[in-house]
Amino acid sequence: MHRLNHRTSLLSLAQAVLAVSVMFMPIQAYAVTVSQLVGYLNILVGLMLTAAFLFFGGGFITYIARLGLVGRDLGIQFMAWGVSILFVLIIMLWGVRLIQTHTQVAIMIIALVVFVFMGKIIFSAISASQKEEERPRR
Repeated sequence: MHRLNHRTSLLSLAQAVLAVSVMFMPIQAYAVTVSQLVGYLNILVGLMLTAAFLFFGGGFITYIARLGLVGRDLGIQFMAWGVSILFVLIIMLWGVRLIQTHTQVAIMIIALVVFVFMGKIIFSAISASQKEEERPRR
């Protein structure tokens, strides 16, 4: 009997969340197309490239300006951040290129990742609620 009440409470909670989410939806839903997504990623790539050059350039200037001083390691850290951003940028460019050339396959892979992630969240929530039921009451 207690298990039935728990399931009905979960169902009513899900219905309430759905009702609230529908209430806040816009009148017309605007879907982002793949080309718009790639355009947004290209903007992000440009910003990251700028950040990488600024970090590396700032680090190099700091390294040269503090010649013989204790704080010279800060310039090396900034240059390392710049190189790290460039490596992430290369991976992002590869992803954008993959989406542009193999759109359907990329969408399937993204959908699979989202599906697995959502399944993990749902199963962890269910197992947590079952563990809660198994605890002895005092």
